[in-house]
Amino acid sequence: MNEYTPYLIAVGAVLVSILTIYFSVKIYKKKKRELEAEIEIAHENLRRKEIETQNKLNQMEQSANDRIRAAENELHRRTEEFNGRVDQFNKEQKLRESLEGKSDRDVIIEMHVKAERISDAICNIESKLVGVQDYSDHLVSLESNLVESVNDLEKSLEDSVGQLETELRSSLSDMDSTIRDAISENMNSLDESDVRSACADAMNYDSYSFKSDTQEGKKLKCQNCKIRFMNWGCPFCKSNIMDKNTSLKFGQMVKCPSKQCGKVYSFIRCSKCEKLIFSKDNENILGMAVKCPHQGCDAYTLVSHCPKCDTKAIYSDVRTNYKEGDLIQCPNPACDKQYPFQKNQEIYKDNLQILEQIEGEVINFGIAQVDENFLYKEDLLFNKRTVRNRILFPTQYSSESIRGSKSNFSESYPECMICCNNRKESVFYPCGHRCTCYSCGVRFFSVFKKCPKCHEKAKCIIKKIYD
Repeated sequence: MNEYTPYLIAVGAVLVSILTIYFSVKIYKKKKRELEAEIEIAHENLRRKEIETQNKLNQMEQSANDRIRAAENELHRRTEEFNGRVDQFNKEQKLRESLEGKSDRDVIIEMHVKAERISDAICNIESKLVGVQDYSDHLVSLESNLVESVNDLEKSLEDSVGQLETELRSSLSDMDSTIRDAISENMNSLDESDVRSACADAMNYDSYSFKSDTQEGKKLKCQNCKIRFMNWGCPFCKSNIMDKNTSLKFGQMVKCPSKQCGKVYSFIRCSKCEKLIFSKDNENILGMAVKCPHQGCDAYTLVSHCPKCDTKAIYSDVRTNYKEGDLIQCPNPACDKQYPFQKNQEIYKDNLQILEQIEGEVINFGIAQVDENFLYKEDLLFNKRTVRNRILFPTQYSSESIRGSKSNFSESYPECMICCNNRKESVFYPCGHRCTCYSCGVRFFSVFKKCPKCHEKAKCIIKKIYD
């Protein structure tokens, strides 16, 4: 029994580390959801306050406009009254002038009295206009105060959101360091499969959408020349294939136009994540229930074509294959006919060509920097004998030894440093490190906004670099 004690202790340590990683990820997801809910509530409160402020401002503007219109009407009325009095005064003056026996002094006195009355009326009207102008100025100042209040509220909300983002990034960093410490402490008892599984689970965020890159295999139309085309990547030689004036159907056999490849295969689109699913060499997957190989999907998809109306039917969660001669009901209501299933063995190859150059600017990244611990980290993940070694950062992994023993790291270790499954193809700009596949790179960049190798701030991620 004593001879099995170290192994039991090692197994217990592995279980404890796995549980620690699992609960850390669960806690992170819960905290992330809570922070997102708080941010959403803050945004909703801001929108509600903005609407209330705008409604109050509109009401005050409407009230001010009503008062201004009332003052204008009063001014118009007073003006008409003044004009009537002036007319009356003119008539009286003519009457006095026509009267005989009246001295000029008396006429001047009467005119002076009328002028004083007219002057008083004009002064009253001017005082009313001054009051209206003062109220308008008060309304303008009130509007400016409301705008300043809204700006202050937006600034405070931005500060709160920034603080929440900082806390979230700190939580992510703490979780990352916790996972790395747990893996480092228990690395002697872990094998290659455990390390790969832990790395994959740590980067499987719920916020990432697998539908972010679904243009591959879609039929598009150029806005200038009106030509329909589609493109995809060959699953064997990784060449970018362009299909001009395409008439290709899902499930149809395709021959790679590359002279170095020339493989014949077929592909369909997944019913869940909408990514392409490729077959093996010389395999037709039309009418076959195929499981999606992409990470986080695992959905089953079956595709068939109606030969009568050319309707494409994509079925999900179907795990039974069609056989030759099976009767299939067309899902098109306009057709609604049955047809026997038959695979099309015709090879599609006429309109295909290799896309050698992509329009855009060529970016030169300069001389790449050598990672001092590169070989150690790579061997730690891929060499089981090194996993059992307790020596951390040995001296033989220096810059000189790396340059002398390994001239091309990408060819010696082409796997993604996150999932350790797909090939390295994406480049982080501007540092220029090619260290992840595109799916893992998008996940990492969407959360951390930095390069996973040098931890420098990244502006964008380039999907594929052509050497």
